[in-house]
Amino acid sequence: MSLISLVLTLLIGVGKLGIQHSVVRFSHEIRLGKYGGETLIRFYGTVFDGFLASAIAFSALWIFFTQCAVPQSWLPNAGTRPLLLIVTVLIVTRIMESPFTSILRSQEHARAVSTYAVLKRYGSLVTVLIAVGLMVHTVTAFFAATILSESASLIFLAIWFTRQQPISLRDFSPELLRSMLAFGLPMAITEISYTIFSSGDRYVIQALLGPKAVGIYSAAYNLCDYLQTTLLTAILAAVQPVLVRTYEEHGIARTASFIRQSIHAYVLIAAPMVAGFSAVAGPMLTILASAKYGSAAALIPWIVGGMALGGLSSLASSGLYIKKQATLSLVLIAASALLNITLNIYLVPIYGTRGSAIATLLSYVALGTASYLAGLRHLVIQLPLAPIIRAIASSVIMYLAISRITFQHTVATLAGRILVGIAVYGALIFLSDLLARNWIVQVGKTGAQRLARPFREYAERRATIGEQSKGKSGANDSDGRS
Repeated sequence: MSLISLVLTLLIGVGKLGIQHSVVRFSHEIRLGKYGGETLIRFYGTVFDGFLASAIAFSALWIFFTQCAVPQSWLPNAGTRPLLLIVTVLIVTRIMESPFTSILRSQEHARAVSTYAVLKRYGSLVTVLIAVGLMVHTVTAFFAATILSESASLIFLAIWFTRQQPISLRDFSPELLRSMLAFGLPMAITEISYTIFSSGDRYVIQALLGPKAVGIYSAAYNLCDYLQTTLLTAILAAVQPVLVRTYEEHGIARTASFIRQSIHAYVLIAAPMVAGFSAVAGPMLTILASAKYGSAAALIPWIVGGMALGGLSSLASSGLYIKKQATLSLVLIAASALLNITLNIYLVPIYGTRGSAIATLLSYVALGTASYLAGLRHLVIQLPLAPIIRAIASSVIMYLAISRITFQHTVATLAGRILVGIAVYGALIFLSDLLARNWIVQVGKTGAQRLARPFREYAERRATIGEQSKGKSGANDSDGRS
């Protein structure tokens, strides 16, 4: 199952052709009329045509290889070939969701995209748990449940999207598609390199330590990946369209200032996330998996720390993105993936699964440093060192304050650490950081307004009813006198 999932991930990464990255990067240029009179309607039609053609081509390629080219001796059993045919649906759904989500991102609807991603991921998880846990414990049940959930999610997204933004597949520009592919294809290969970066360590562990060690490492990595998807990736997805708009409308100086502020905001969230997640990893793994995966908690700080640095490197290297240096980004990611695998081969025999987690962190550090230095050639960004130090110091204090909180019940321990952690970090950062203080005040005002709204509406209704009653009473008195 893991091999099928990996091959699918790689194939879909190529199948999107990097067009999803081109949509965000090119849309604002077209909106400003910088692409020879091309309109947004024609741009969107070209995007959908490109993705649709790619989905058809790569589905046909998958069917040919899995049903005709691959000999039966290569497959584990007779039921594998029909399963591979069914999985074709996932290629179509995962490629065809990209035009919707990438256009929404380019329109700066980050909240809608994040909501869809979270609902899709957890909806798929629930569907798989029902299918595998209550019905049939087979790989076919897993993929059938995944197909059902993701197809339903895509249909819902398509219906909602087309009501807001009608799309015509007849509006097609070959020149525009060529430009998007020229920028997007290196980004697609970058995505494959990043997949190897994030999953290659598990194959090294499998080869050197066996499946039990892979299970423990995967429990820690997958938990961190869920956090990264729902939080860090959402932040970056929201920043990129605004970054492009700022650069196209206001130039390089305003863009550098925006990135500096974005890094400041990102660190305010990422630093406590790393510290807090490290503190609650033990009870969380015990609740979500079982006590036998408790040892995976020691891997969490290394892995989640690396992921946080990966997000930071994406912001710090924004110069490469706005200047369309996709090939250089590809080289950096590919080199980091190679470094990660090399470090795994060296460290895993010495330190076990912890060595793989350390290799992940070191590889992210190398990627972030190289990306930042390469980006400086196109966009000089002064890192907000003082806010970064304050956020890290506050996060460390929070970790020390909550890591020893323990109750008899695991759920109580988890809840206690989360609540105390929020209170401690919130107080420290409120006192030390102006941006955080403005955030907290704004959230407080917004929350107070929302809480007060029902009471205010109730009072207004009562006042309206009272005025209407007085009006009727006055009218009746007038009629009586008459």
